[in-house]
Amino acid sequence: MPAKAMVWWKVKVHRARWAMIFRARRFFLIAMGSPRFNGLERQEELKAVGLIGGFKSLRFV
Repeated sequence: MPAKAMVWWKVKVHRARWAMIFRARRFFLIAMGSPRFNGLERQEELKAVGLIGGFKSLRFV
């Protein structure tokens, strides 16, 4: 596999993994129905979705 394709593939897999985590987290928070957690969820969404935001949000799960 050419280096460029490999990098693109890694990025694609990485994005898919984070999308899955965020979706699972959103479902969990909605199921809980806690306004405090929903507020945190909105804060995380307003931030640029990066690794730091991802790790911070994972702590709430």
